[in-house]
Amino acid sequence: MKIDRSKLKKSSSEMPADCKALIERLTACGRNKDEFLRELQRIETWTYGKCELYHWIDVLDMCDEVLEMAAAPMLGADAGSHNGPWLLSCDTPSYPGPHAGAVSANVAARVKELLLWTLHFTTLLIEHSFSRHLYSSMEHLTALLASSDLDVVLAVLNLLYMFSKRSNFITRLAPEKRNGLLNRLTHLAASWGGKDNGFGLAKCCSDDLIETFPESATNLHFEFYAEMPAVVSNAAGVGGKGSGGKNLASTVTVIHIENVDKLNETPAKIMGQILRDYQVPKDKQMLLFTYLRLAASFSDYGKRLKCVQARLQALSVLIYSNQLTDNIQSLLYSGLLEELVEVLEMKGDHLMEIKAAALKALTSIIHLDRNPNFPKLNTIIDVTGAASYHGFLPTLVRNCIASLTAPHKESAAGSSKSQQHQPFPQPLATALFSFLYHLASYEAGGEALVSCGMLESLLKVIQWPSTELDHITFVTRAVRVIDLITNLDMQSFQTHSGLTCFINRLELEVEHCRQQQPFEIRVGSKRKDSLADALEQHAASEAAAAAAATGSTTTVDDSQPMEVDDPVPGPSKPPPPPPEYLVAPKPGKETYT
Repeated sequence: MKIDRSKLKKSSSEMPADCKALIERLTACGRNKDEFLRELQRIETWTYGKCELYHWIDVLDMCDEVLEMAAAPMLGADAGSHNGPWLLSCDTPSYPGPHAGAVSANVAARVKELLLWTLHFTTLLIEHSFSRHLYSSMEHLTALLASSDLDVVLAVLNLLYMFSKRSNFITRLAPEKRNGLLNRLTHLAASWGGKDNGFGLAKCCSDDLIETFPESATNLHFEFYAEMPAVVSNAAGVGGKGSGGKNLASTVTVIHIENVDKLNETPAKIMGQILRDYQVPKDKQMLLFTYLRLAASFSDYGKRLKCVQARLQALSVLIYSNQLTDNIQSLLYSGLLEELVEVLEMKGDHLMEIKAAALKALTSIIHLDRNPNFPKLNTIIDVTGAASYHGFLPTLVRNCIASLTAPHKESAAGSSKSQQHQPFPQPLATALFSFLYHLASYEAGGEALVSCGMLESLLKVIQWPSTELDHITFVTRAVRVIDLITNLDMQSFQTHSGLTCFINRLELEVEHCRQQQPFEIRVGSKRKDSLADALEQHAASEAAAAAAATGSTTTVDDSQPMEVDDPVPGPSKPPPPPPEYLVAPKPGKETYT
């Protein structure tokens, strides 16, 4: 729902100019969804400032309208049942021809595209804002987790992941909203049987024939207890009212459908048919639909990869939200960490998003070491080989850094294509550096990184002479990891001239800032000053300006001249002479006033 402005306090924080311009551009779209979509498509990455979420209320309300429209159920003969419709407006029908209450496939596709870009924008906004408590569209996100379209489910999970990692927003939700969301996330993160039963993560990510998987992969088998009326006969009767009556008895009901993937129907439509034939309790329906959607998608390799990614993302959200107290053993079963590493060892450019999701899951599991009843940090160090120079993780990091810092020769036309075929695209590299940072946050993890010689590799990132915005984020992350490592091993930092690397990097960043702001400081050409000298000269220049403004006689040492650019072009003019009555008399002469 839209944000209730009557309960909000007016923000006193300033809004960056670039954020204000973007807000005005988005709100100018009004109710024109096509124009709103075009504006959102221009925001692939965040290049704006960071400000309070309060300033984005109008834009968030526009996004809420999109979410509400996409999550609206499609009422019709084939859309659902008396228990509630399952076909959402964002789900593109896979069966041809219009039917009652449904929109055409073209309209549904447009709704889906607008929804995906809205979720992508909101994810970026939540990442680069603060005071996120006023977000009020969580009920729509929960509803969209029941979409038959896995692209929609993944986009929602990306947004929920940002909420869970950056804030405690999910844990502070109202109990009813929180429980409904967590139940759906738990169903998504549930194990499929593990490697021993033929459903290892690496196996599921392989482009193997469906015949190589167990038969249960595409079959739906669901058992539940249903309360059925039963006639009882006794002396007192039911409630003591007679010799005969009715009572409710719990009986086991089995739903079994084979080869769900060959039914050529959407999971939503099959769900509607099941609910018409079986009285499934309402609290079991989402679990049933999750199994049904998985069975319908498993034979399609592309959809199967999306199911794996959704499972890993849901697991990360649950861990960051501290919601694994009851079912932690079933979700984090024995052998899961080894399966995640096997996924990271797989080859193929099409697996980059899966690998990033696996690294995010490993990163979230690191924090379980805070729970004394379920420590996992030492196991992660062992399975990733983090303590050995030739271990899997150190080798992966060195390959990633070599790929990032290598000079790329590409034309402007082929840059986007080359980006897609990089061995370490930005999402994967970002997830890897994030994993290193969280691993180094613990003493055992930091000692492992020291043992494998990670410092030398990270210093290469600091020495990387690149000032592009996408590259700076890796330099920042490398500095944070080095900061944690040097608390345990300063000698290695000194041996590899770490301080010199940091000073050179800082000088590079300052020189880049001087190019962006040419009218701030320009060092004279007579000498090559160091960064420290430049800062001292800047302080002296400010002192001289303050003295001139107040008319004081403060003396400034100008033995090291520094030029300050005049924002107005043209030849410089000498200062006007002071009035005669301020000129000191020459020796031997008297003056009278």
